[in-house]
Amino acid sequence: MNPSTLLAPATARSSSSSSFGGGGGGCCGSLRRWLVHERGIDGRTLKLYLYLVVLYTLNMMGFLITMPLMIFAQTKFFNNNEPCVTDEETASAGCVAAMSSNAAMASWTGLLASVLSFALSPVIGRISDSIGRRRCIVASMVPMVVRQVVLFLWAATDGQVSLYPYLVFAGVPDFVWILGNAYVADIIPPASRAVFFAFNAALVSGNQIWGAALADRFDSMVVTSAIALVSRGLCLLMAIFILPETLPTAARKPLRNVSELREAMNTFSQIKILNRSSTFRRLSATLFASALVSNGMWQVGSMFLRQELDFSKHEFAVLGEISGAGGLLANAVIAPIMIARCGEKRTLIAGLIGYVCYLWAYAGGWVDTASTAYVASLIQDIANVAYPAISSIKSTLCAGNEQGQILGAISAVQALAAGVGPFLFNGMFSLSIDADFKQEMLSTHGWSIEPRDVYWVAIAVMAIGVLLALTVVLEPTSHHVDGEDKLDNHRMTRLEDDEDEVDDEEKGGEEQDAEKEEEEEEEEEEEEEDWHDDDEFVVANPWALLERETEAETDECN
Repeated sequence: MNPSTLLAPATARSSSSSSFGGGGGGCCGSLRRWLVHERGIDGRTLKLYLYLVVLYTLNMMGFLITMPLMIFAQTKFFNNNEPCVTDEETASAGCVAAMSSNAAMASWTGLLASVLSFALSPVIGRISDSIGRRRCIVASMVPMVVRQVVLFLWAATDGQVSLYPYLVFAGVPDFVWILGNAYVADIIPPASRAVFFAFNAALVSGNQIWGAALADRFDSMVVTSAIALVSRGLCLLMAIFILPETLPTAARKPLRNVSELREAMNTFSQIKILNRSSTFRRLSATLFASALVSNGMWQVGSMFLRQELDFSKHEFAVLGEISGAGGLLANAVIAPIMIARCGEKRTLIAGLIGYVCYLWAYAGGWVDTASTAYVASLIQDIANVAYPAISSIKSTLCAGNEQGQILGAISAVQALAAGVGPFLFNGMFSLSIDADFKQEMLSTHGWSIEPRDVYWVAIAVMAIGVLLALTVVLEPTSHHVDGEDKLDNHRMTRLEDDEDEVDDEEKGGEEQDAEKEEEEEEEEEEEEEDWHDDDEFVVANPWALLERETEAETDECN
């Protein structure tokens, strides 16, 4: 497979666009024409994106298929391989101690995952800008496969192999998501990136639905761990042998010496890209505020429903299915429509306001039954459109060889919020249900914190995020945007030249033909000089580079 052929821009491969939907009429033909003429996307671009869809699905299956049984596997491990399944077993002293040990281990691995994600996300993103996306995806998949091997061996040998390596590797973040967004930024034109970032999020929600349904069919950890191992093994093999590289060599940002390598490995040097302009700073602060609340209130929401509404296991399962379906609808349908009609900024603001409404439903006391909790969950799903909007804005305002770095830096902000948010809001909720603390507050200050008050604090933080989003001013300040303008001007010049050529043919005349030939030769020489000399334009625009390569190959064939 030749990635440069697949990655040629739509204007340079219109003759091959019939591979998607056919060239005829009907629904598929109309969709193909809309993608090519309105969005700059054709069948080969969608084929590249389909590779990513399959990769995401295989990777997530390796996680989702074992998730329902992991709590039982981990407590069994910490209980000297004695099961903790039935109510009687779970109530035993050994299982209670095992649950406590598992919770402590989960806290440490969660902290490790947050720290590593913050430290490594921008570094891996920057390295992918230098060596390509595929190699980094392969490197990211290796720990995931090792983790599944350990789990399978532990299950197959009935605990003869220690589960500790699996638990340690649980603290290694999965960077496929970040690199997948960079993959999208490579192949999708800037105007359509927000839509495809939303599609990526929709893949997660969609996989949660069918993954949970599939997991319910299996009760054996041996079977589920074997499926997970095969799934992630296929994912690794696909990344090695099938997945096309989407970042051309000439469009990369090379690491030319040890000094540049050290800078690339420095997390704080890489996240400086978030300080590039006031727009970046405000978007980063908005992302941090929203991620702080969403990560912190995710666990608080579960504890609130259990503590205040006595949610059962079945009701939690139904809530998860509704949330997954709502997330799929929000990202696959609502987000693309909102982005197309309202733009990224308004979509971002709408998502943040949607989450505020969700929090308000809890804080105001409207969520008092399972049914109202289900409705509130659907309102919460609207907030899912915020992340694709932020990612698209920052991606569009960066050069083509900075996509990994900027998307990695965004992930670092989320990782920092994921570490601080649960600590902050879980601590507040714990105090709100602590009878001794509340009694002391009443006797000392005359008031105490209630569980719903935690939601009011979250609303205040989200309100700051909304205000920051309202002040964002989108300006084409990057080399990437300038390069796209140059590319458009170049195409427009060619179009005008073609029109002039038609006029000259109609007028005729040997003198005009001679003058036209001289002008064409001069323009070709100037154009050739521009193509070879404008290195910044090439590096900032892999689309332009690939168009040049494709046109050069076409000229040679002619």
